[in-house]
Amino acid sequence: MIKLNLSLADATWLRQFKKQAEPLQWQDTLPDSHKNDADFVTLWADWLKAAKELNPEPKATEERSKWELNDLAKNKLDSARQEVSQLTRKAKRLTDRWTLLENSKKLKTATDALKRLTLAVYGDENNSDGTIEKAKVFKGGPGGSRDATCRGNLASNKATSIAGALLCLCAKGNTATEVEKPCAAFPAASTAWQANGDNSNYVFQNLMKTCPKPRQQH
Repeated sequence: MIKLNLSLADATWLRQFKKQAEPLQWQDTLPDSHKNDADFVTLWADWLKAAKELNPEPKATEERSKWELNDLAKNKLDSARQEVSQLTRKAKRLTDRWTLLENSKKLKTATDALKRLTLAVYGDENNSDGTIEKAKVFKGGPGGSRDATCRGNLASNKATSIAGALLCLCAKGNTATEVEKPCAAFPAASTAWQANGDNSNYVFQNLMKTCPKPRQQH
């Protein structure tokens, strides 16, 4: 539609897309004279692209021939030019609205995915700072001992979040019968995890310090 619109434009109107004709130099930025014109602001980049594709002139003639418009009488050509111009603007507005809608859907999908991931890790889909609350990372809160907190069948297990599972598997115990050493031999992970879970966030943050940092992709 954009190319058809440009192929019907007169030579005077098309000159605004060129800084100069010989040697050819395109007007790649919107002229100041059109910066307050909503149609030009919206369509300039598309019009410019079409103008380049239709240069030199025989290409515009070829484009019009696809629509059998080369043999129209002048009054009918003027009418066709006006109708195509209006349709181009309407089509552009609809396309932009569709793109905005699709982008909002993608954003919603990405936001929903992030919330599901955050819920799985922290037991709280609105967690934004990486800290944990014992009542959220453990279903119903932690038990009175590591066994009570970390063991049980699928239905009764309290460690329903990834953060809770990491504490159960990797945190140093605070009694002789519990885990004597944390997963990693880092000083940061050497603090014992209290049976009532009161220091869960402190121990968890120290465990996170032992994780390798993600590498940047080049």
